[in-house]
Amino acid sequence: MVHAGSVEAIFEAVLAGDPAGIDAIAARTPGAAAQRMDRDIFVAELPHMLYRGDTPLHLAAAGLRYGAARALLAAGATMADADGNGVAVADRIQGRTLRNALAAGQLSGWPSARPGGQPG
Repeated sequence: MVHAGSVEAIFEAVLAGDPAGIDAIAARTPGAAAQRMDRDIFVAELPHMLYRGDTPLHLAAAGLRYGAARALLAAGATMADADGNGVAVADRIQGRTLRNALAAGQLSGWPSARPGGQPG
């Protein structure tokens, strides 16, 4: 992976669309779902700019990593988690359907994810 070793493991698991990896990280590292980026980085795989202060849920939402978002929310992340500029995850999500489903807690109704966390 392009960013291996350059960001916290939870961000790598989100980018990989790896809910089991997120669960494992959250189990051994309390607060992992609330970790924040310590610098700006361009994520070419999406493409998306991940900013200092962004949380793993910001990345999951930007990359449409549904399974990762489910795992992060189960690990304690919330839609109100704000980035370094005070912008909540809910306010950064551009897709209305995803934003509404997340806000309503309707995660079980999302489309199943193909490998890599992309919508099915």
